[in-house]
Amino acid sequence: MKRYRLLIAAGLAVLFFGAVLAFSGVRPAEVVALFRGCDPSWLLAALAAYAASYAGRALRFKLLLKGFAPPYAGLLCTATLHNLFNAAMPARTGELSYIYLVRTKFRIPTANGVASLVAARVLDLACIMAYLGMGLIYYAPA
Repeated sequence: MKRYRLLIAAGLAVLFFGAVLAFSGVRPAEVVALFRGCDPSWLLAALAAYAASYAGRALRFKLLLKGFAPPYAGLLCTATLHNLFNAAMPARTGELSYIYLVRTKFRIPTANGVASLVAARVLDLACIMAYLGMGLIYYAPA
C-alpha cells in the first residue's frame, strides 16, 4: 500500500511540475540549462537550507501544539502540504489547509488550529520586523 502512495505522490509531483512548466511558458531546456550552470555544492546547500526550513516549521508547530503532542513526522508532512496548498491556491486560501489537516489528522480542535496558525504568523511577522530593524540599523547613514 505504501508503494502505491509513493507512486501516486511522485505522479502528482510530476503532473504539478509539468502544469507549472506548461502554464508559465518556460521551456524544459531552459530549466535544464539553468541547473547545469549552477555549482552542485551551492545546489546542495540550497536544498539543505530549504529542508531545514520545513523542519523548523514543523518544530514550531509542535511547540505551539504541545498540549496535544502531535508526532513530529506528521507535523513535517502537514507543514509541507500546508505550504504546497499555500503556494498553489489563490489569495493565500491555502492557509486554511493547515487548520483542516491538524483537525483531521491529529484531532486538534479547530480553535486550537486557528490559534496556532495565527501565533505562527505573528512569529513570522516578528522575525521579519527584526530583520528589517537590523537592516535599518546596519544601513543607516552615519
